[in-house]
Amino acid sequence: MRFFTTAQLGAKRSLTPEGFLVCHDVPIARVGQQIYAAYEVPVDANMVGEIFIDRPAEEVFREETVASFAGKPVTIDHPSEFVGPDNWHALSKGIVLNPRAGAGLDQDVILADLLITGRDAIKLVTDDDIREVSAGYEADYEQIEPGRGVQRNIIANHVALVAMGRCGSRCAIGDENMAKKPTWLDRVRSAFKSKDEAAMEEALKEAPTSDADEDDEDEKAKTGDSVVKLTIDSAVLDTLTKSIAALDAKVAALATKDSDKEDEECKTEDSDDDDEDDGKTKDAAAKRFRDAVARAEIIAPGLRLPTTDAKATAKAMDAAVCSCQRKALATAYATDAGKQAIEPFLGGAEATFDTMDPAALQTVFVGASELMRAKNNAGGVRPGVTTQDFGRAPVKTADLNAKNRAFWNPKQAS
Repeated sequence: MRFFTTAQLGAKRSLTPEGFLVCHDVPIARVGQQIYAAYEVPVDANMVGEIFIDRPAEEVFREETVASFAGKPVTIDHPSEFVGPDNWHALSKGIVLNPRAGAGLDQDVILADLLITGRDAIKLVTDDDIREVSAGYEADYEQIEPGRGVQRNIIANHVALVAMGRCGSRCAIGDENMAKKPTWLDRVRSAFKSKDEAAMEEALKEAPTSDADEDDEDEKAKTGDSVVKLTIDSAVLDTLTKSIAALDAKVAALATKDSDKEDEECKTEDSDDDDEDDGKTKDAAAKRFRDAVARAEIIAPGLRLPTTDAKATAKAMDAAVCSCQRKALATAYATDAGKQAIEPFLGGAEATFDTMDPAALQTVFVGASELMRAKNNAGGVRPGVTTQDFGRAPVKTADLNAKNRAFWNPKQAS
């Protein structure tokens, strides 16, 4: 697809006259296998709580699947609810254009051009190096065995810019010119580990006087002769070795601290005191998801659930549960039986499930599912089950005894 651009930022990136960012040939989805947690997809997990989902080429490159990406919004991270007319204006940061099956080295992916229009999203890509993308979509799932399933009938909703997608760097905005310039410390570490004395001497000649100098090339140019001159000898190398080790340890500690902070932010209302990686939190997340799936099947049999290719967090899982509830209620409300089951819990309020408060949504969802479950039991109906004796009233003892006598002593019974 051709774009009119006025600035070329690299082989795969350019700018329009308005300053919009065009990202060419971006892999947005791939074939193959992906790993999901027990609470992410409606397939039974294996003994270690993992589910391997296969996405065969005939499903990924299905004409309807590829076409479903056309015109869909680009978002920053996955929104708590899938994008629709009511929230499009707030969530859309761009648009997906020209989706097509890849060829050659890209024969395992769907390629598309992303026109990124939001200033904050443009900054993420150009300045913050957030390049991975993750698709949000609906799909059907076929369980092959516990821990393994197949994804079918994929229909896209959006493509998100994410720090870490489930597909990894395979699905990312590419450009050979996007690699960040190595810092002074990177060059010193590399030279030391490779025992390149010439490279080490060159790096030490350019040693910055402060962290600010390292990050600001213009400022470093102004300081000129203020750089520190060092001589390579055994004492310097020994000190440098210890410094690098200390810096590595500090970076690792900071990374752990940032990870803990991110986990803290992702905790849900029901598990504020638990870490996301804690087993109890995962079990609770799985239970909430399974309960939502089971109730959704009662309210709207055959409902297709939203899926994302981002790595799951507790926050993302709860968002998926909430999205499942909204879609199930909206689907059921369009039917007479569903409307009758839902209205008693609305309290006269309008059925605006897309904007309903999560607490109110939970109340309506659970109440409607219980009411519909009771009606199904009374009528001997159970979604997906045809067992003949389901829903019957308990057999009375006298009737059971009479049947036994009739079976063993037919003459006496007559």
